[in-house]
Amino acid sequence: MPTTSCHSCGLPRADELLAVAPCPLCGADALPVAEELPAPPRPPAPPVPPQPVSTSSRFGLGLVAGLLIGTGVGAGAVVGWRARPTPAPEVTAAPADPAPPPPVPPKSTAPPPDPPPPPAPAPPAIKGKPNPFRPTGPPAMVLDNPDGETRPVVRPGGHLVLAGKVKRLVIPGLQAGAVLDAAQLEAGEVVVAGPVSGRSRLVVHAPGGVVRFRGPVDGGSVAGVTGRAVAFDEPIGGAGTRVSVTLTSDGELTFATISGPARLEYRRANPNDPTLRVTAGRVVPPAVVAELP
Repeated sequence: MPTTSCHSCGLPRADELLAVAPCPLCGADALPVAEELPAPPRPPAPPVPPQPVSTSSRFGLGLVAGLLIGTGVGAGAVVGWRARPTPAPEVTAAPADPAPPPPVPPKSTAPPPDPPPPPAPAPPAIKGKPNPFRPTGPPAMVLDNPDGETRPVVRPGGHLVLAGKVKRLVIPGLQAGAVLDAAQLEAGEVVVAGPVSGRSRLVVHAPGGVVRFRGPVDGGSVAGVTGRAVAFDEPIGGAGTRVSVTLTSDGELTFATISGPARLEYRRANPNDPTLRVTAGRVVPPAVVAELP
């Protein structure tokens, strides 16, 4: 009778008892537990016999390989072109930067100082009327001839200023706007030998002597005379002609004729002197002869 050992304790048992009763020694089930055996290895696949390649297939494969190779070469060229070094740009030396401007000082937040008060207005200068008998001009020529005679010559339109002292002053005449200013010259006697005309000007000063005009005074000329005795032997006339005479102590004035709108005025150097002696000639209106205070 065949037997089989118990799968748990190894007790030999009859095969017909294994399926109906457990092991009397260990109580294990009669049927042994089937063990999972590994799957048998898969037999290798039979080799596939090589298939004959046709000419058309070879041509297609060559075309595909050529396309792949061309694509690879083109891609490599593109990659190589992109990977090549980029030439550095040309750099031109820039001019040196100019010196920086000086720093601007910060603005002060303090209020600006008050402006200085305006200067007080100067009092207006008192200006008198211009004295037509006292012209101004170049520096004076100083004469020192107390015992002799001096004959100054003033060209037409010229200007001469005299100062000092002479015994006798002889003036040939004045024309065409000539000016002779002898107010600073003290003369013992003055003789005006020629005419004073053409808007000329004459100023003479002989406080203790005689002043005599032997020529006319006309043409808008102006004459200022200071002397003890003053005489006009020729006419005084013409528009704008004006003669002013200042007589010193015991003074005397003589004139021959005055005409047109000319004017002759006289005064005393010292208001306390006695009445002056005036020998008047012909007065043709609108000429004026007047004594001033």
